[in-house]
Amino acid sequence: FRQAAGTALYLSIDRPTIQFAMSKVMSGMQRPTRMHMAWLHRVARYVQQYPEEVWLYKYQEEPKSLYVYTDSDWAADEETRKSVSCTVERLGDHLIDCSVARQAQVALSSGEAEFYGIVRAVAHGRQTVQLLQQAGWDVQLVVATDSSAARGICGRTGSGKVRHLDIKELWVQESLRKKEFHLATVDTILNWADVGTKAHPQARLDLLVRQMPIRRGEGRLAAMALAVSLLAAGVRAEDETPGGEQVTQHVPWMSLYVVVLHVLAVLTVLRWIAACMRLRRGRVAVAVSPARNRPDEIEETPGADSAA
Repeated sequence: FRQAAGTALYLSIDRPTIQFAMSKVMSGMQRPTRMHMAWLHRVARYVQQYPEEVWLYKYQEEPKSLYVYTDSDWAADEETRKSVSCTVERLGDHLIDCSVARQAQVALSSGEAEFYGIVRAVAHGRQTVQLLQQAGWDVQLVVATDSSAARGICGRTGSGKVRHLDIKELWVQESLRKKEFHLATVDTILNWADVGTKAHPQARLDLLVRQMPIRRGEGRLAAMALAVSLLAAGVRAEDETPGGEQVTQHVPWMSLYVVVLHVLAVLTVLRWIAACMRLRRGRVAVAVSPARNRPDEIEETPGADSAA
């Protein structure tokens, strides 16, 4: 289980659509159960259906603002009742980061949970702004949320009536007063950060992916091999013997797992060689008949490089 979960965690770094599911899977790393294995199987089936998730970066002028979308699902964890927050960073039309995290403290209301999500988004955004400033870019940080209650907490001074509010998070109020960032409103339907807060139905997930600069690919042999490696490379959940001892049953799939990884590597190399050969043939065609391939005769299709 741990081996397969580690492989899926590596894939989720640049796959926002499976980050929430992986947060469920990783919660069982210490003592995995059948429920955690079921979540892992669900991730494997999704990866089999969508083997590619490509981030698109089309040409754009230098952006003036860094938008950070934030959203939280109050008491999402059924055992600890802790909330889950998601943060998505957008620079112009480019997606540069997406992360999901379980909140450390237990929020007593949805507004409080959204406020903690805003604090996390501001911290991530300020770090990104500092990195961009070192590269010579001067951008304004804009944090977008769909919670009016959380915006109200950020706009006041102190905890107000929410006396149980964690004091260490109130620095964001002073930062807002100093105009170190702007707090914007975004509709829930258009909030990109909703992708990592809960398990969505197919229609809602497809809508979120279409809004983001992401293209998903379907149905390839490499995806099936990768899904098989996720399903077969793990360890079964721990079983309890009548004496109360925990016994971990190992599945002899490591050899198959290693073979599948090597097959994926070979397929990637072959695909790269084929792309180079196509590019070379295209250059030869241009050299033979330049009149048929003038740049001014090529029409650019509007939106061809945007996300599906």
